[in-house]
Amino acid sequence: MKTIRYRYNAYLLSAKHKVEDVKEDIKSAYKTNDFGWAFGAGYITRLGIGINARYNLGLGNINDASSATVHNSVFQAGLLFLLGGR
Repeated sequence: MKTIRYRYNAYLLSAKHKVEDVKEDIKSAYKTNDFGWAFGAGYITRLGIGINARYNLGLGNINDASSATVHNSVFQAGLLFLLGGR
């Protein structure tokens, strides 16, 4: 089992909202940069097959349209296969 912790910096490329057939570009409502911490763990077998899980916690307020505070929060899970072995 291996645990990981790291900082991240992210850049917003696009933000769109769709209700039924109406699409709206809402990129101007959000800040273009975000930063935060990521925490996770993973396990790789001797065969080079593994699993991992990670939680990304945004520390910056990404809301640029009102006084409300909005943060990113992401949970990720994955399966992996190492090419070339360990």
